[in-house]
Amino acid sequence: MKGKTPVVRRTRNRFSVNAMSAISTRGRMHFMVFTEAFDATVMCRFLARIVGHFDHKVHLIVDRHSVH
Repeated sequence: MKGKTPVVRRTRNRFSVNAMSAISTRGRMHFMVFTEAFDATVMCRFLARIVGHFDHKVHLIVDRHSVH
């Protein structure tokens, strides 16, 4: 209704997701969404997915996260 603030009901079922992405030199974006903690296993799974898309060297620029 006009003049009334809408109320959004919540289910109180909270969840979180994590995401990581990479952009190729041609502007193509590769990403992965995951719900588990970010650890070396997840990083290796992401890298394996990226490498599978290319038939040449892949150069990575990463931040100083302990998993890297």
